[in-house]
Amino acid sequence: MPLEELEFRAVVNAMRASKGNQSEAARLLRISRDQLRYRVKQYRKAGRWPKDLEELDEA
Repeated sequence: MPLEELEFRAVVNAMRASKGNQSEAARLLRISRDQLRYRVKQYRKAGRWPKDLEELDEA
């Protein structure tokens, strides 16, 4: 599995575990909130990020 896919799944799982709380998700990933927000923004630009948290279960 490519590193990019592992990273994407880690971010999705952290956001799911934190129920969408970016600060908590960043803590779980041990990255800054800004780093998390940057990654989510990139996933959105690429069309990979779900519009609703409920859709995260399908990612």
